[in-house]
Amino acid sequence: MIGEEGAELVGAMREREEDVRDEARLLLHREDALTDVVGQLVEFGDRESGDRRVGAHARFVAPVPSDVAPEARNQTAVAQVGVAGAPEAARRAVPSPLVSGGGASPRRKADLNSQRGSPSALRPIQSTERRSFFRAMRPRLDWLSGRWAMYFSQIHVLESWLPKARERSMRREYLSINTDVWNADAANWVEFAHRQWGLETPEWGTWNNPDEGLNLLPRDMTNMDALELGCGTGYVSYWMSRRGARVTAIDMSTEQLVTARQLAEEHHATIRFIEGNAEATGLPDASFDFVISEYGASIWCPPEKWLQEAWRLLRPSGQLVFLGNHPLSLICAPLDGSPANRTLHRPYRDMWGADWTEVEFEPSGICFNLTMSGWMDLFADIGFHVTRYHELYAPEWASGTRAAVPADWARTYPVEQVWQLKKPE
Repeated sequence: MIGEEGAELVGAMREREEDVRDEARLLLHREDALTDVVGQLVEFGDRESGDRRVGAHARFVAPVPSDVAPEARNQTAVAQVGVAGAPEAARRAVPSPLVSGGGASPRRKADLNSQRGSPSALRPIQSTERRSFFRAMRPRLDWLSGRWAMYFSQIHVLESWLPKARERSMRREYLSINTDVWNADAANWVEFAHRQWGLETPEWGTWNNPDEGLNLLPRDMTNMDALELGCGTGYVSYWMSRRGARVTAIDMSTEQLVTARQLAEEHHATIRFIEGNAEATGLPDASFDFVISEYGASIWCPPEKWLQEAWRLLRPSGQLVFLGNHPLSLICAPLDGSPANRTLHRPYRDMWGADWTEVEFEPSGICFNLTMSGWMDLFADIGFHVTRYHELYAPEWASGTRAAVPADWARTYPVEQVWQLKKPE
């Protein structure tokens, strides 16, 4: 028989035992949850050399440390989580109350609850056992927490990497994508082509800027060999032909070239049209005095590729002129493809261009562009000298929206840029 004080002491000890067991169960659930997360994430691949790829439910049997009393041994299973890369000391020495299977196992909960009524459950857990248990569990939980954090950060990196991977993949396929886009859209440009071929003097860009003041073509091109990279319907080639040049024009779009050849026949123009890639024309080195691109290779091909080809094709002292989107018009273009506005929607730093294939408004192809310093660095790397640079705006009479750029925006900000380059002697 024990007195009231003894009964109170036993009750307090049992309450303390329950508190300790609740703390242990909480830790076990935390370890189990982390283990399952690690198991799922490890399928993404462990980047550390020597790691083994294992599933969420892999288990390794490990001995329970000798400083745990026999009763505690009965209360804990001897299975241990086997996650690749765990510290060897932790794998050898850390006991785990896990049983086979993953997640918050019903079997484990039942085992823990059933022990409350067992004789060993009535014996208060000694402080040395508690210290041993938590001391052994702490490194394991710390390691799992760190491992979980590492894999969680890898998921974050993966989420940011996937769009970039898709972007790189799309950029590798830009030739076929852009060719398909222009073949499908060629019929919509026939009327515009007739207008451009019928002009007395050239007009440039989206807003038909007059050639006066720009002078993108030499006034007299007699006996000059000229090349247009990405000619489309060929009207720029025709303008050069009228000024006396021997003209070659290349484009990837079969359908655009159909229109170009028909109009050349109508206007009795002698132009050699080639269906091919402006980045790799197959034409002889140093065979042209003048090369031009207006919204052709200048925006639909990576600059480092087509500019190298233009350099190869130009003779010493040859000129290169190209017109395309101004970088500002690109970073002010909303990501859904809707018309440009006065908000910056894209980063300027590390600009490469834009993928318009899946935008909500007027999807098209994949275009390329660079920052101003990016262009200058590329010209210097290749060897070009910049002779002139123009920024084109919409004229005062302009209204409406063209090529997803509103007139009021284009009157205030440059919508296009023109580079005039020279290959040194």
